[in-house]
Formats: sequence, C-alpha cells, structure tokens
Amino acid sequence: MYFHQIKNFPKNQRFKTQHPDFILPASPILYETFKLDYQKYFQSGQDAAIWILTQYKKHSNKPLQDLLDWGCGPARIVRHLPEIVPNEVKITASDFNSDTINWCAKHISGIRFIVNNLDPPLEGVNSSFDLIYGISIFTHLSKKRHQLWFTELNRLLNKDGLLLFTSHGQAFFKLLTDYEQKLFSQGNLIVRGHSKEGRRIFSTFHPPAFIQSILENNGFEVLEHISGSLDHNLPHQDIWIARKK
Repeated sequence: MYFHQIKNFPKNQRFKTQHPDFILPASPILYETFKLDYQKYFQSGQDAAIWILTQYKKHSNKPLQDLLDWGCGPARIVRHLPEIVPNEVKITASDFNSDTINWCAKHISGIRFIVNNLDPPLEGVNSSFDLIYGISIFTHLSKKRHQLWFTELNRLLNKDGLLLFTSHGQAFFKLLTDYEQKLFSQGNLIVRGHSKEGRRIFSTFHPPAFIQSILENNGFEVLEHISGSLDHNLPHQDIWIARKK
C-alpha cells in the first residue's frame, strides 16, 4: 500500500486541489478494493454509474424505482448515482466490510448503506429491487456461495428485474496453470482460496458455460454477455446482464 501512496502522491495531490469538496476514503479502505489513484477512483466510478443506468434503460421498459449495489466497497460507483437518477429512486448499497460501510454511511448522503454477511440472506431489505449490480463480487467467492447468492439475488429482485455483474472469464485464461486451464475448458469453476473469502486475493475464475448454467438454474434469463478483452495484455472482466423470469 505504501508503494502506491508514494507512487501516486503527486497526481493525488492535484486531484485534491481540483476537487476540494470530494471526500475520499482512507487509504486502507480504498486500497482493499481499488488502486490508490484518486482520479481513477472518481472517474471510473462516475463512468460506471452512467453505463449501468444506460444498460438498465436498454434492457428494461419499467421505470427504475429501487436499486441495490451489492458489494459496494468504498462506494466507487454508487456515490455518483444520487446525482444522476431521479430523487424518488431508492438507492441501497451493501458490503461485508463493516468498516467500509461505516465510512460510507458517515460521509455519503442519499444512499442507505447496510452490512451483509458472506452468506445470505441480505437482511433488512424488501424483495423489491428493479436492478441489482455487483462489480467484481463473484470473482472473490467460493462455488458454494455462488449458488447461495444467485438464489438470494433472485429473491431480492422484482419480477423482470435486472441483475448485472462481472466475472473472470476467458480473458484470464492465460493466468491459470495448465491444470486449471484444463478444468476451466471443461466448464469448471476455478477457485484460488489462499486467503479469507471475499478479500481481494481470494480469486475465482468463471467459464462462461458455468455462469450461463447457474443463471438459468436459478430463474434468470441471460440478456447479454460481454466477453472481457485484453488491453495492453491486461485482462478485463466479463459483463453479464440477466433478467429474473
């Protein structure tokens, strides 16, 4: 973490000068889920918020009334939503890191922040969401919790509600060992559980066939699958958009 603090110090200071009213998470909170680059935290979050709402309008004819950022981390995306959705839209965000949620609730208004456990259910919310999105959440969960959470997310959505999430797809294939590549090619989930589940270095890799199957078996219709690409040899995650049947 300290290396990133030193490396990014000059441009982070410029960002703070240019955005004096933008409240930033403490470095340990930001580092756990995102690089210590304030400009990227700000701009990528804003861009993602706009893109997610665009996808909702593309795939749904229903007005957006209630949405959930599942696994919001330090609110990179969700903090921008109150500025770009109508006032009547209810925004909820959850995460299993209570320190992060406490920071978010203290510093960001217009959003209901709640703590979730690694296992469902997500308590204290009605099953009435029009949209749930989870960015790089399944990428840090075991196979058992994939099944548990797909069932829970289905429960939380309205009929015809949309689920948008990302996964480690084919673009990550070269990062796997030969044995893992063989299993991945056979449609098996690859889990590297060398740390506490849910943390950044607990990594899961998803054959598209696995995601397609688990969605269909849990009451979802796949609307769109955008395969991740390689950018300067760095893999990007797959994007999945599904509708509750």
